[in-house]
Amino acid sequence: MEDPVAAEEKKSLYRKLRENILPVKQTDSPMIKLGKHTGFAIVLVLLTVVSAAIMIAVSFAL
Repeated sequence: MEDPVAAEEKKSLYRKLRENILPVKQTDSPMIKLGKHTGFAIVLVLLTVVSAAIMIAVSFAL
């Protein structure tokens, strides 16, 4: 059997974020799953846009 700690370390950053922000459960209906996937995609887009905006602001300030 695989060690749970070792299995946790092998997960990618994307998978860890996905499971922590909006975890999808087996009992979720298809519409709930779709909403969670869409919500997570929106969170990633917002994080990317905010990060880019901060980098641009810092580059103008320097």
